[in-house]
Amino acid sequence: MINTTAIKNNKKISYYLDKEKYTLFIADSQKLILNRTTNEIDSSLYFELNKTIPAIYTIKENNLSLNIDIRTNKIEIDNNYIKIAYTVIDSDINYEYYIEMSECI
Repeated sequence: MINTTAIKNNKKISYYLDKEKYTLFIADSQKLILNRTTNEIDSSLYFELNKTIPAIYTIKENNLSLNIDIRTNKIEIDNNYIKIAYTVIDSDINYEYYIEMSECI
């Protein structure tokens, strides 16, 4: 478990983790976009329940883009957390992205 501070603004959550910037956009209860930016790469993962959508990874140095098919198996959005279960189709590996939220005092 990693603990970090994020900024939530309407339907957008942004945070930094190990010099990587993450931004999660919540389009609605069944559609989300996760952008990750580093000095080396930009990536965009598109999550839509029960759909397979290509994630886009761009390697900045070579301006090379790769598409990796992602199937979204589960999306749960609550006041205190967001949970996304997905499969990378090419490797047939399952992942879970989980954010637990609370207000800082």
